[in-house]
Amino acid sequence: VADKDVACYFEDTVRDRSGKISPKTIANWITGDVARLLNASGTEISRLKVSPARLVEMLELNENGVISGKIAKAVFEEMFQTGRTAGEVVDAKGLTQISDEAQLETAADRAISANPQAVADYRAGKQQALAFLVGQIMKETRGRANPAMVNQFLKEKLR
Repeated sequence: VADKDVACYFEDTVRDRSGKISPKTIANWITGDVARLLNASGTEISRLKVSPARLVEMLELNENGVISGKIAKAVFEEMFQTGRTAGEVVDAKGLTQISDEAQLETAADRAISANPQAVADYRAGKQQALAFLVGQIMKETRGRANPAMVNQFLKEKLR
């Protein structure tokens, strides 16, 4: 709140939000990714191409599981550069999070069969092996797989 324009942007974003998006989440984005990009580009928040309503739209896509947190950061960067909406960026780049059970289960099966050492390590109690397998699936899906669902499928299959 040291900068009046930043405080106004925050207040406008909170006012535009749905009930799902907490003020804390908004504050974290403004002090994190928004501030980082503004500083890197030397842009004042008053010249930001992303309106409070458009920031809310992107946060809602993340909150509703349409895009992951990692993808949200990439979407925001594109919005920052171009002024396009989150929906336009997601559609144009095909960034929708994969939550299809059959597709994720197949990806989990492939990761398990391709990485027998990681499977053995996980079954021996090494939790980091699960993170490795999740990473393999995220790599295959270019970060679009729903991480919670991936973890669930892997844990079920590795029992």
